[in-house]
Amino acid sequence: MFRNGSEIITPVPVVLKPHDVALLLKVIAIENRSDSQESDHAYAPIPLRRIAEAARISLSEVHGFRTRALSIGLLRSQGERRVNRTGLMELLTHGVRWVFPASHGGLVRGIPTAHAAPPLSNHLVRGSDPPPVWEHPEGNERGIALSPLYPKVPEAALLDPEYYELLALTDALRSSDTRTRERNLAQTLLQERLERKNMDAF
Repeated sequence: MFRNGSEIITPVPVVLKPHDVALLLKVIAIENRSDSQESDHAYAPIPLRRIAEAARISLSEVHGFRTRALSIGLLRSQGERRVNRTGLMELLTHGVRWVFPASHGGLVRGIPTAHAAPPLSNHLVRGSDPPPVWEHPEGNERGIALSPLYPKVPEAALLDPEYYELLALTDALRSSDTRTRERNLAQTLLQERLERKNMDAF
């Protein structure tokens, strides 16, 4: 709260949206990409339209994401825009489960996520319970519906394997059904991916 002349002004709090988390993960996937085909051309220098296309989300939503993420420090603006990975990891580890929890539905056909998707599934023995999935007609699994961070997540994930991994690991942290061992492993695998050296400018 601060004073402008005789008027007291209360700052409006910035409220993140679920797709903001997903778009931060998308930027990280771009920064981590070893294949420069996308990042050197299609995503330079401030690829808001390309981010929107790749994430299957509207350009206006990406502009809003950028404003919100910069204002709270999850994006840095120092010549190049980069994700504050330490801050994002804190949010994913301690907050995402509570502010953007995953909801579960019935049996549907879809795309595996959380512990049923790589990379977490590569470290676990699959049980007999139906896996968590994002409902999608192109899915090859029948499992329990898990709500994605935004509706077009399945489409966007199918186009980008690294983005898929980041989203699936985040879902493992969002889901109340994730066991402690799985949650700890998801945190470790996510930390490894967030600690990779930034390879491309945003």
